[in-house]
Amino acid sequence: MNTERMEAVDEKTLLDFYQLRTLEPSEYSTASLASNPIVLNENDNLDEITKRIPKEQLNKLLTDQPDEPAAEKRRSAFNLTDPLGFHESILDELIDKDVIDDTRDPKKLKFLVDSKSFNARLFLTTIHREKTYKELQKSVEYLERSLEAEKPRLQRLIGENFQKAIDNKKLLDEVYSEYSMSNLSANITALSESIAKANTSSTMMLNPVFDGMERASEIESFLSLISSNSVLLDLPKKLTKLVARGDFDSIFNEYMAGKRVYLSSTKSDEKNKPVLDRIWAEVEDTISEYKKQLWEKLGNVHIENVSSLSSQSESSFLSIIKKLLELGVSENPIPYFLNLEYNYIQESIDGDLTKVQLSRFLKARENLTRAYNSEDSYEISIAALKHAHYLIAEHGSDVDIVDPPLVANLWGFLGAYVSELTEEIITNRFYKFATMIDFFTSDDLEHDLTIKNPHSRQHLKLEDYQIKKFEEYLQVLTEKLCSQLKFIFDATSAELSTKYAPSATDQRSPKDPASLDSYGFIPPHSSVLTTLNNCIVLQQELEKTIDKLKNKTSLEYSRFVSTLRTINSNLVNGVLCVLIKDTKRLKHTEDWSTSNTFEGCTKTADYVINFYQMFIPKLRSLIYEPESELLANVEKQFITSLDIIADNQLECIIVNADGTKDKDFYYPAILSNLSLLKLRLLPRILKIFDTNFGTKYSTSGVEVYGKIEKYEKRIYEDYMSTYKKELEETIFGGVKSVDWFQFSARQILVSKFILQPINLIILVKSKLLGHKANKNYIMRIELDLINYFIFKLIESLKSIQQFNSSGLLQISVDLRFLVELFQHLNQSGIKEQINLDKLISVSDRFSRKNTKYANEINDIVTSNLQSNRAQIDCFYRL
Repeated sequence: MNTERMEAVDEKTLLDFYQLRTLEPSEYSTASLASNPIVLNENDNLDEITKRIPKEQLNKLLTDQPDEPAAEKRRSAFNLTDPLGFHESILDELIDKDVIDDTRDPKKLKFLVDSKSFNARLFLTTIHREKTYKELQKSVEYLERSLEAEKPRLQRLIGENFQKAIDNKKLLDEVYSEYSMSNLSANITALSESIAKANTSSTMMLNPVFDGMERASEIESFLSLISSNSVLLDLPKKLTKLVARGDFDSIFNEYMAGKRVYLSSTKSDEKNKPVLDRIWAEVEDTISEYKKQLWEKLGNVHIENVSSLSSQSESSFLSIIKKLLELGVSENPIPYFLNLEYNYIQESIDGDLTKVQLSRFLKARENLTRAYNSEDSYEISIAALKHAHYLIAEHGSDVDIVDPPLVANLWGFLGAYVSELTEEIITNRFYKFATMIDFFTSDDLEHDLTIKNPHSRQHLKLEDYQIKKFEEYLQVLTEKLCSQLKFIFDATSAELSTKYAPSATDQRSPKDPASLDSYGFIPPHSSVLTTLNNCIVLQQELEKTIDKLKNKTSLEYSRFVSTLRTINSNLVNGVLCVLIKDTKRLKHTEDWSTSNTFEGCTKTADYVINFYQMFIPKLRSLIYEPESELLANVEKQFITSLDIIADNQLECIIVNADGTKDKDFYYPAILSNLSLLKLRLLPRILKIFDTNFGTKYSTSGVEVYGKIEKYEKRIYEDYMSTYKKELEETIFGGVKSVDWFQFSARQILVSKFILQPINLIILVKSKLLGHKANKNYIMRIELDLINYFIFKLIESLKSIQQFNSSGLLQISVDLRFLVELFQHLNQSGIKEQINLDKLISVSDRFSRKNTKYANEINDIVTSNLQSNRAQIDCFYRL
C-alpha cells in the first residue's frame, strides 16, 4: 500500500468515503461495507441518493459506453403498454387511429413512454382525447401505483451499480500499490497516469468534506441560534396555516408572542439581527396579506346581509373591523366601511333595484290604459262593477272583491315597488345604516367594542367632521327615499304616462282633488273596495317601516312622518274619488233583482247597507292622522255619495221605466228603495259614520233626507198620474155619456163607470202583488186610487144638471153599491183611510131625494152585489 499518500487523508475519512471496513483487507471481495448500502429502503428520496454519489464518479458512470449489442437490444425492447392503464398496446391504438402505418414507423417513439422522444401532450391529445376528467383522474392514480411499484427496483439498481463503482476504485488503488512496490514500474506508465487522474478526482471529492469540517463550529453556532429563537423561526409557517384556517385568536396570540421574542432577540443579539429581520419580514408579509384579506371581506359586506350588531360571527362586519383594529391598521376601518355602505345604498336607490319594479308598474299601467281604451272597455268595466255590486249585495262583509286581471296585476306591481322601497331599501339597508351610525358615534363605543391593541383605540373615537359627514349621508338618503315614495303617490296620470317626475323647481299645475286623474297610482277601472283594501295594505306597510326609524337619533324622523302624511292624504282622497266615481255608476249596475232582505226593494238596498258597513270602518283605519282638512273632505265626499245614491234612484226610473212597460215593477221598487233608505238605511249608515269619525250626522238634519222625500213624491206622482187619469176619464166619460133627464132602464144595474174603476184598482193591485211590491206601497196605492175614485165620482155628479126619477134611482144605486163595497173593506180593518164619510153623505142625499123608489134601492143594491160577486170577492181578497 502507498502509505505516504494515504497519510494525507484521515483514515476515518477514507473509510467513510469508500464505505470500507479496513484499509488493509485480506480479501477485496469482503472489503466493502455491504451491510451499509447507499439505498436503505424504498421510501428514500431518489434525488437525495444521487446527491450522495460523488459527482465525478456519477459523470463517469453516465458517460460510460455500454456494450453495443446489449444497448441495441434495450432500445428495441420498449414498453408498448398504456402507462395510464386504458389500452394493452399503444401501437394498436396508433394504427387504429391512422397515426402510424405499422409497428416500424418511427413516429411511434413520440407515443412510447420509454422513448426519449416521448411527448406527453401529444400522447394525451391523440390516444386519450375522448377521456373524461374522472377517467383521467383514475388513470393518474393508476400511474402513481405503477411508479410506486417500480421504485424499489430502481433504488436497488442505483445502489448496486454505485457500490460496484466504489469497489472498482478500491481495487484500482490496491493494484497500483502492489505494482508500485514491484520492479515493473517502467512497464506501468499508462496505469500510473490513470491512477493519478483517479486520485486527483478523489481529492476533489474530499475537499468539500474538509470544508464541511471547518464549518462545523459555524453550524453548531447556528443551531444554537435556532434553538433560542425556535418560536420566531417557526412563526411564518405557523401563521400561514392559521390564516388558512381563519383562526384569528390563534393568529393574534402567535403574532404578539412572536413580536415580543423578535424585539427581545434583536436587542440582545446584534450579530444575528439581519437573520431575525428577514424572518420577521416574512411574518409581517403574512400578517399584511391577512389584513388585505380582511379589508377585502369588509369591502364585500352588503348591508342587507347584516343580521344585527349583536351578531359576532367570524364573517360579521363588526368582527372584521375588530380584527383589523387588533392587528393594527393605519386607516380607520369604521369610516371606510360606512363610506362603502353609503355609496352602496345610494346606488340601490338610484340604480336598478327600484327602477326595475317602477318600470314594471309603469309598463303594466301603460298596457292597462291601452287595453281599456278599446271599444269594449266600458262594457268590461261595467260588467266588473256589476259583479262587485252583486257580491256585496249577496254576501256583505264576507265577500272578497277582486278587480279584473290587468287591474289586479297593476296593484301587484305597485305593491312590489313599495315593498322594494320599504323592505329592501329602508328596512334592510337604510335602517341598518342608521343603526350602525348610532352605534359607531355612541359614547359607549369603547365599552361595546373592546380592543386590546392600545394603538388602535384612537380609531374608536370618530372626529367631529366624520360624524357630521355621516349625518349628511343620512340626510341625503332620507331625501332620496322620501322623494321616491312621494313620486309614485303624488304623480298624476299624465306624469306617470310620460314617466316624468317633476322636480322641486318645476311649476306644476294645481291638481284637482276631486279628479281621479290626480291620483295616478290608482289603476283605472279599479273598484272602490279593492282600492281601499290595497291602500290600507300599502299604508300599513309604510307605517310599519317608518315606525322602525322612530328611535334612530341620527336621522330626521319627522321628514319621514311628513312624507307619510302626504302619502296618506293622497291615499284617502284617491279612495274618495273612486267612491264618487263608482257611486255615480250605480245606475248602470241596477239589474232590478229583488232583495231577499228588504220587501219590495231591489238588491241595491242590500248593496248600499252592506257597502257602507264595510267601507266606513276601513276608511277610518286608512287615515294616519285625522287632520281637519282631510276629515272635512272625507265628510264632504261621504255625504255627496249619499246624495248620488238618491240621484241614481231617480235616474233609474227615467232610464228604465220609460212608457208603461213594467211600470208597476220599476216604480214601486224604486219607491221602496227610497223609503227604506230614508227610514232605515240612512240612519244606520250615519250612525256608523258618527261612531268612526266622531260626527253627529245621525242626530242632525242631513239634506239628503229632503232630497229623498222630494224624489219620492215626484216618482209616486209620476206613477199614479196614469191611473188617476184613466180613472178620471172613465168616470167623467161615463157620467157624461148618460142623459140622466131622459134615463130609463128595465133593470137597474151598477153603472160601468162604477165597475170599471173597481176593475182597474183590482188590476193594479194584482200587478203589484205579482211583482212582490212592498205591501205598504200596495196599500197606499190602492187607498189613493179608491179615494181618487170617490173624489172624482162626487165631482162628476156635480156636472149633472137635471135627472128624472129613473136617473136618480141609478145614481142612488151606484152610490149605495160603492158604500156597501167600501164599508165592508173598512169593517175588516184593512182600509181605514178610505174617505167614506163624504161618499156616504152624498149617497144619503141622493137617496133622500128618491122618494119614489126609496124602498127598492136596498134590494137593487143587494141584487147587484150578488150579480158581481166574483169581481167583489177578487177585490176583497187581493
